Order: sequence, then C-alpha cells, then structure tokens
Amino acid sequence: MKKEIRLTKECLKYALSKENLKPIIIYSIVLQFLFLSLGIKGSHLLESILFSYQDFYVVLGIFLLVSINTYHTYQAFEKNRNLLLRLGTKKKVLQQLIIQVILSNFIILILNLMIQISVFELFGVVSFKNPIYMNTSVSYLIYFIFFELRLIFILEAFSLILLFLFQLLGYLSTVFSFIIYFCTIYFSPICVDCMITEVQNMNIHPIYYLFPLTYQSLLLEVKISCIYVLFLVIIIYILYQLTYRFMKRIGE
Repeated sequence: MKKEIRLTKECLKYALSKENLKPIIIYSIVLQFLFLSLGIKGSHLLESILFSYQDFYVVLGIFLLVSINTYHTYQAFEKNRNLLLRLGTKKKVLQQLIIQVILSNFIILILNLMIQISVFELFGVVSFKNPIYMNTSVSYLIYFIFFELRLIFILEAFSLILLFLFQLLGYLSTVFSFIIYFCTIYFSPICVDCMITEVQNMNIHPIYYLFPLTYQSLLLEVKISCIYVLFLVIIIYILYQLTYRFMKRIGE
C-alpha cells in the first residue's frame, strides 16, 4: 500500500510539473476573463458564476481544460518508463493511470474554481451573498456546492472516457469523434429556461448537466443527477474492461 501511494505521488508530481501545469493555469485564467467578457452577470458572486455556465462556449471551455490536462497527464505517464516497469502488470498500469488522471484533473478543477471565484470577485464587481436559491428551500451556497460537485464528477467521468478512447482509438480518432459530438450539441436546441418536471425529461448528454437548468424541485434534480451518475459509472466500467482486454492483448 505504501509503495502504491509513493508511486502515485511520484507520477502525480511528474504530471503536474511546472512545464505541464503552467500552460493549464494560464489557460484557466484566460478562460475566466472570457467568461466575464460575455457580460453574463448576476446580483451576487455565486449567481454570476452559475449564470456564466448558461453559455455554450463557457461549458466547451471547461471541457477543453479537462481534455488538455488529461492529455498532458497521459503523456507524462507514458514517458515515465521507470514507473511503468515498476508497476509490472498491464492491470496495475491501467489502474495507476486512472488514479493519475482523476487526481490531476481534481487538482486542476479546484484550482480553476479558485481562480474563477477570485477573478469574478475582483473584476466582476460582484460581492458574496447567500440568499435562497430560486424555487428551493436551500441557500445559494448549498446549491452552488452541489452544482460544483456534480460538475467535477461529470468532468472526471468525461476525462476517463477520453482516456479509454485514447487507448482504444488513438489520439486523432478520439479528437475527431469529440469534435463531431460537440458540433452536434452546438446545433441542437438547448433551452436553459425550460423547466424539467419529471425523470423522463432527463438528457443523456453530459454537457447538459453543466448548464444550470431549471428543475421543478431540488429533489428531482438530485434524483436525475444520481441516475445519470449511475449511467456514467456503467459506461466507464464497460470501457475499462474493453481497454484492459485491449492492453492485455497488445502486450501478449
């Protein structure tokens, strides 16, 4: 166990080295100022941040942030041959790679959130307030935490799907597939003001769960989010098994 923790720290340090982390942070800062330039403002800090996610390009920017970091982490892991030799089996290599991607993206997303809050507060001319969130009985801060946790989980799931497709299809095929996917989303109608009244209204596209859509109740939103999380877990498990078998076959 201690050996695995040491290996994780070693590889994570390599993946989040200065040369890899610097462009990610610069991109994140530029992204936040892009959010502000869209002119989407609320009456207070948390509302302004949530409102910014109503724009397709904002959501696309967050997806690109995670995609870039996933690629950097994967590349750093592949270059660290000493670590790969110490891990031994293909299964351990894949498991360690998954851990690296999850941890590095979690750190990047937390850094991005901190930068986002700082930029919006310093340059967005909005202060922190904590009123009741829309038609719910919970405060804005509680809903904001729920929204960010869901966002992080979906982006982490997206990064793992991206990682598995890197292994199964290669870089170019994966990038091409996601460009087509986002093009179809761009030309599809997204009604951020339409109220979701039942579970049957839930959407299968992950990008919809990064928009602050209107639900009939917070309980319904939590229920739909949980169902969608379960759906993503099943997809990730299937892709994990396919990727492991593919790596095992390549190594034979």
